[in-house]
Amino acid sequence: MRFFIRFFISLILTLSCVLLHAQNYPVYNSFYINPYLYNPAEAATDFTNIYITRRQQWTGVEGAPVLSSLSLTTLLNETRSGIGGKVSSYQRGVLSTTDITLTYAYAVPVSKKNWLFFGLSGGVISNTIDLAKVSDPTDPALKNYLPNNVQPAANFGMLF
Repeated sequence: MRFFIRFFISLILTLSCVLLHAQNYPVYNSFYINPYLYNPAEAATDFTNIYITRRQQWTGVEGAPVLSSLSLTTLLNETRSGIGGKVSSYQRGVLSTTDITLTYAYAVPVSKKNWLFFGLSGGVISNTIDLAKVSDPTDPALKNYLPNNVQPAANFGMLF
């Protein structure tokens, strides 16, 4: 029994020493109204929807996160396929992220009342740093910064 306890404690200590990297995703508080923000399969579930959202955290604090987005989804001719698009801007301190995505979604009937939706999105993400707001432009963290940091982006989603 002692062997298992020592083994378990050693395992926990070993795993807690691993270096972790996290991603900085924007937090949408209206995802229950506009689920397309997280799942591209939602583009084929309703008729035409247009959403404009803006979220500012920590009002009055300089550099507080601000998230703005515009999304549009619509069905195509009652075929159970849909298209959508999203433009969003996420600003936090000196960092700014802008992304543009286009979506195609399709629904497959599973039974008379049930559908399986598939969605695929593609687009670009642009990350920028406002060097005018940086207190030390010679910071080594900014040494390899690319002025136009544009990357491809893709999402896939399913919904039943």
